[in-house]
Amino acid sequence: MLLVDTAATTEIHVALDNPAFSGFTTNPKLIAQAAGQDALSYAAYRLFCESLCRFAGEDPRVRHFMIQTIDAGAQTQELASACLAQLAHAGSTAHAPALWIKLPPTLAHLRSIDMLRRSRCKTLVTGVFTPAQALLAMESGADGVAVYFGRLLKNSPDWERQLTCIVEIMREKKGLLLLASLGDLDLLTQSLAYSRDMTLPPALIPKLMDAALSQTAMDEFAQRIASD
Repeated sequence: MLLVDTAATTEIHVALDNPAFSGFTTNPKLIAQAAGQDALSYAAYRLFCESLCRFAGEDPRVRHFMIQTIDAGAQTQELASACLAQLAHAGSTAHAPALWIKLPPTLAHLRSIDMLRRSRCKTLVTGVFTPAQALLAMESGADGVAVYFGRLLKNSPDWERQLTCIVEIMREKKGLLLLASLGDLDLLTQSLAYSRDMTLPPALIPKLMDAALSQTAMDEFAQRIASD
C-alpha cells in the first residue's frame, strides 16, 4: 500500500494520478496546515475530517484513507461516526474506500479499538517505536501500526533490532506495518527491507521514477529507432 501523507486535496489529486497510490493519510498537524492554521479547535478539526471523507467517497481512485483521532473515548466514537456518515453520503455501492482511524499509542486509545472495529472502521496505532507498543496494539485488535522510520533511525541506536522485532510481530498477527517519516529516497530504499507499505510526502512522489540508468537506456532506444 502506498499512500500520500497530506490533507491538501490538491496534493492528493496529484498523487492519485500515479496508479501505484491507493489513498492518503493525515494527522492533526497536516490538517491544520491544509486549513492554513497553526492549530484548530476540535470542531474545526472534525469539520475538516468530514470534508476529507466526502472527498474520499467521491473519488474512485481512493481505496484507503486515514484520519487521526485526538481524544479517546466518546470523542473518538463521535469522529468515527461523523466520518462514516459523510463517507456513506458521498459514496456509492461500487466505491467504498476503507476508512482507517489512527490512534495514538495510549491505553485509553487501545480501549477504543473494539468499538471502532464494530463500527466497520479499520484501526491503525500510530507513532509506534517499540516492539512492546506493537504487541499491545495488535493484541488489542488493531489492524496495523505505523512506525516513523526516519525518526526511529535517527534517535535509536538499536533501531534495527527494534524494527526487526516489530516486523516479526506484524507478520505473526497478519497486520499492516505502515512506515512513515520517509523524507528522501535513501530512507525509502532503506525502509523497503522492512515493509512495502508506506506513506510518503507529496514532494517525494515525483522523484520515485527517477533513475539515471533508466533515462540513459531510454535515450539509447530512442536513438536506435531514429537511426533506423
